[in-house]
Amino acid sequence: MIPKRNLAVSVLTNAVDGGAGFRLEGVVYILILRGFVNRGAPARRISGWSGRWWTPWGAVGLVAMGGTVLAANPDQGNPFLDVADRRDRAR
Repeated sequence: MIPKRNLAVSVLTNAVDGGAGFRLEGVVYILILRGFVNRGAPARRISGWSGRWWTPWGAVGLVAMGGTVLAANPDQGNPFLDVADRRDRAR
């Protein structure tokens, strides 16, 4: 529960070692610290900048929010912890 944000998050796994606490931290980080709460839905001009691409070294996810596109590492428990953040400078 995050009363300040009027938000409740529940993470369920089907194994005792499923890492629910670690995944919960990732969800909270994505929603609050990386800005879905503050940035909101993607601007129309970048709304198509979402998807997943594969390279020989792994996958990269692009996620649009507000006027920003984040490149995430989906192989990590917290995909947005260490990602590129390209702010839209043409506002």
